[in-house]
Amino acid sequence: MQTADDEGIDEQKLLFLACIQGKLETAKFVVERLGANIEATIDDMGNTPLIFVSLQGKAEFRKPDGTTPLMEASQRNQLNVGGADIELADSDGHTPLTLAAFAGQLDFVRYLLAHGALINGTDIAGASPLHYAVFGRHLGVCSALVEAGIDVKQQAGKSGITALHAAYLANDLNIVKFLVEEAGADLEIRDATGRTALMGAASDGLADIVQYLVTKKARTDWKDENGITAIDYAEKNGHTEVVKILRVETPHNEL
Repeated sequence: MQTADDEGIDEQKLLFLACIQGKLETAKFVVERLGANIEATIDDMGNTPLIFVSLQGKAEFRKPDGTTPLMEASQRNQLNVGGADIELADSDGHTPLTLAAFAGQLDFVRYLLAHGALINGTDIAGASPLHYAVFGRHLGVCSALVEAGIDVKQQAGKSGITALHAAYLANDLNIVKFLVEEAGADLEIRDATGRTALMGAASDGLADIVQYLVTKKARTDWKDENGITAIDYAEKNGHTEVVKILRVETPHNEL
C-alpha cells in the first residue's frame, strides 16, 4: 500500500489547504487516510489545522476524543468561531466554556457567555465552568462567571465539592476571599464525605486559608461523616500552625 510519502505528497500542506478552503471531506481524508497530524502547527502564529477549520465554522470536524475546533479555539483564545455550536462537548462532557475557563481565556469566556453558552452546565463528573476556573486559579474568569450568574453553591457530582472546596484544593487564598466576600459562597456546605472547606484546608495544612475562614466565622466544631473535626485533621497530619489557629477559635467544650 502506497503512502503519501511514497508519492512525494506533503500531507500537512494538503491538510492546511483543505482547512483554509473549508474542504471538510478533503480534510477528513487527509487525516484519516494519509495520516496528517491535526495537532501540528502550520504557521508562525502556532495555529493548527483545527483552528482553521473553526474559522470555517466546521464544528462537526472532531478528533477521536470528541474535541471540536471550537474547543481547541477556546483554549487558544481564538475568538472567531465561525458559527460553530458552542455547546458541543467532548467525550468527558467538556464544553468550549469549560475549556476556556480552565485555560484562563477570559476574552473567550466573555465571548461565549455573550453568545448564550450555558453557564451552569457540567461535565460527566458534575463539575461546572466555575470549578474549572478555580482549579486553573483564574480569578478574572471566576469573576466573569459569577457576574454572569453562575451557581456558586453548585456541588460537583459524586465528590460534592463546591467552588470553595475547589479553591482550597487549588491553595488559592485570593479566590477563597473572592468567593466568600463577593460571590456569596456558603462556608458550611459539606462535600460527599461531610467535609467543609475549613476541614479540607486544615487537613492540608493551609494555615492562611484556615485563618481566613475562621475569621469569617466558619464553624470549627463541626464533624464530618466519620466524626472528625478540622482540628482533628490538623493534629493527625502534623500541621502544628493550623492546630494553634483552631485551638484559639474552637469552643473549649468541643476540644
